[in-house]
Amino acid sequence: MPRARKGSAPRKGGQRRRVGARSSTQADSGSSEDEAASEARSTTSDCPSLLSTMAEDSLGGDAMDEQGQQEDLEEKVKECVDCLTDKSAKIRQGALESLRLALASRLLPDFLLERRLTLTDALEKCLKKGKGEEQALAATVLGLLCVQLGPGPKGEELFHTLQPLLVSVLSDSTASPAARLHCASALGLGCYVAAADVQEDFIYEDMDTLCSTLRTLATDSSKHRAKSDRRRQRSIFRAVLHFVEGGECEEETVRFGPEVLYVDSWARRRIYATFKDVLGSGLHHHLQNNELLRDIFGLGPVLVLDATALKACKISRFEKHLYNAAAFKARTKVRSRMRDKRADIL
Repeated sequence: MPRARKGSAPRKGGQRRRVGARSSTQADSGSSEDEAASEARSTTSDCPSLLSTMAEDSLGGDAMDEQGQQEDLEEKVKECVDCLTDKSAKIRQGALESLRLALASRLLPDFLLERRLTLTDALEKCLKKGKGEEQALAATVLGLLCVQLGPGPKGEELFHTLQPLLVSVLSDSTASPAARLHCASALGLGCYVAAADVQEDFIYEDMDTLCSTLRTLATDSSKHRAKSDRRRQRSIFRAVLHFVEGGECEEETVRFGPEVLYVDSWARRRIYATFKDVLGSGLHHHLQNNELLRDIFGLGPVLVLDATALKACKISRFEKHLYNAAAFKARTKVRSRMRDKRADIL
């Protein structure tokens, strides 16, 4: 028995040493894998991290003057453009999202004109080789480039170069719905911007058939769509029908700085809604400074205001409170009418 214990001790100790060696090796391997993963995450997040800093620098910051903000933004946009050719799809998507934010929030036509060829090549690769979200973001950025560059020859050249790719993705039944949707939107926006003369008044000869179709859509109760979608459809087509029959269109007032835009027709409302979807919170900045939008909405030349005039344009906190309260009351009334079942009856 004593011999057995003596003989067994080294074997157990040896086993423990071997197990310990394996554990040490696995720990070292795991540590190296963690470091590699951490380094990969760091590399992948380099370009997308520009998104938050770009938002802060481009949309505010009293410490920096306007020129300083513009230069800082342009430098970040350069980095994003460089990231569009990265091998990582995540980095490319982050760069596209940062570009989307930058082009929607600020006006950079001269800067973009100098880099239009580089941007064209990069967006072409994203549309060709990218999938899903990357294609959708690339199409959105292309639409914003059309808004930035306007209807000039350089902007038209960029759009017409990428137009076949937009049509290809839109026609591809295997592409993601989001990619096809954004390609369709970019096509519509690009064609509208490139058009030399767009008429706002449309004449339809067979008004009886048109009114009959609108009346059907305004009372549609198909069950294959969600209840909220059906209610929204009926509301929209009721308003369209009332306009077609009696010329009634609810006017919308948009205030930006010292100026006011009146959206008083359905064509004008559709155009405004399109630019609002593309530009988001940057719409007011573009209405103030983008010659394309000012021409489309008949706002005239860009107003040049000094610091005193800009300060005078700012409303007080109390006035802002009254305005928000009135807007809230108006929205509540509209929503109450929408909830009323009688609103579904013409």
